[in-house]
Amino acid sequence: MITAVGASSGLRGFPFDESLYLKPRFAPFFDGLAQYVQLSEAIVIPSNVDFYIEVKMSGLSNNSYQSIFSGPTIDNFYRTLPGGEGIQSYAGSYAITWSTSDFDASKTQTYALRRVNNVLSIVIDGESKSSRSNSTQQVVFDRLMRAWTTSSYSSGTLDHFKVSIGGTLTNLIEFNQKNQAVQVPSVGSISAMIINHTDAMWRNV
Repeated sequence: MITAVGASSGLRGFPFDESLYLKPRFAPFFDGLAQYVQLSEAIVIPSNVDFYIEVKMSGLSNNSYQSIFSGPTIDNFYRTLPGGEGIQSYAGSYAITWSTSDFDASKTQTYALRRVNNVLSIVIDGESKSSRSNSTQQVVFDRLMRAWTTSSYSSGTLDHFKVSIGGTLTNLIEFNQKNQAVQVPSVGSISAMIINHTDAMWRNV
C-alpha cells in the first residue's frame, strides 16, 4: 500500500492499492492431453560447447512423468519424476538424475540444464542439484510440454524459456502474448507454436 501525493489536494494522503493499476499478465495453461509447444526450428548445441537452458513454469502433476523440454528422440529430454522423486535428463544420450523425495512440481519452479567445461548440472531455482563431468555430446531440442513420444504431454502453466550457448543469450520466449498460437521471441529468431491452442487456455497470473 502506498499513499497518493498527486497535484489534487483532495487526493493527497489518500491510500490506494498499487496492484490495482498494474497491467494484468497472462500465461498459457496446458491441459496435459494434447497441447504442447513446438519450436519453429530445433535448437542445436554443438559438442563440447557450454550451454544453459531454462524453463519457468508451475502446476505440473506430481503423479506422472512431466516433460519440461525434449528433442525428437529419447537422446534429449528433461523431465520431472513422479512422486516428488526429482529430475531426470538426457543431454545427447548422456544421462543425469537428481534424486530426492519431496520435490513439488506443482509449485512455481525455474528448471534448468547447464553445461560448463563439460560438467553437466541440473539446476532448480538457481541452485545446482546434481552434476556429472565428461558431458561432451551435441544437444538438440525442439519442443516444450511434450516428450519425444507421441502421447506424453504435460499439464501446467508456462512462463518463459531461454537458452544461452557459449555464454551468449541466444533465445528467449516469454509466454505472455495472450490468445496467440504463435509466441514470438524477445531474443533470437526461433518462435514457439502452441499446438492445439485455444483462447480458453490463457490465465491471469
